[in-house]
Amino acid sequence: MTRDAMDPEEGLANALAMNAQLGEYRRNAITAGRYRRRVSEAYPPEYFETRFRVEHPLGWGGNDFVIISACATTGTQRDAVREATDDARLHAELTAFGCSPQRVTAYSPRTGHAESRWAAPIGEIEAVRVGARFAQDAIYVVRRGTLWVAACRDERAPAPVGPLAERVEVEG
Repeated sequence: MTRDAMDPEEGLANALAMNAQLGEYRRNAITAGRYRRRVSEAYPPEYFETRFRVEHPLGWGGNDFVIISACATTGTQRDAVREATDDARLHAELTAFGCSPQRVTAYSPRTGHAESRWAAPIGEIEAVRVGARFAQDAIYVVRRGTLWVAACRDERAPAPVGPLAERVEVEG
């Protein structure tokens, strides 16, 4: 049936149905935007500024992975020996999952603050548990190329940060 041959009643019904679908789409988009904003506001803004330096491209054949630290969280201080000991313990714990963790340096482009982390292809739930054992507030999770921040010590929902590729510098 051509447009010219469409019954006016049928045309009105089609237009109303399309309008209802568009309204539902708009409601879902607004709800998703509010949820994303609320989730993002649950984390410090610095988490969304973080960039990463690596010696070799990150990734394990397209699989998901995590980026995790044993460094003291913001507002706490540890001596260099404790930091190095905890970093070595974290590396050993990640290796025990049967993978080869890769060194990552996370830094703030605004403040210049940098700290060592490890990237490893382990599951998100396991990584959150490891992060909690190392007194981390949150870890980074990479899902299909998108970077997320995930809480370790409370029930905050993971928040999307953005495409990982836009945040990684390969050195060397």
